[in-house]
Amino acid sequence: MRQEAEERKALEAEKKKIEKEESKFNTEIIKLQEQLQHSSQDDLDKLQKRITELQAQLADVVVKKSEITKLQSELADLHEQL
Repeated sequence: MRQEAEERKALEAEKKKIEKEESKFNTEIIKLQEQLQHSSQDDLDKLQKRITELQAQLADVVVKKSEITKLQSELADLHEQL
């Protein structure tokens, strides 16, 4: 029972960390997209490249978040069966 609580707590802490990271990437992408509207052509290319990089990192974070949610669900199912 104690191990179950520790596992849930660890997964929840990791999920919160991932959600914070996801929020950071989203905020940065929005900020860069706003800058795109007021930038010169030279800056447009740089900003677009950075946005693409952030979107790739964000996709990785979303996958991690999904994996954690799946693990939480599996853990809950496992403990219900016991």
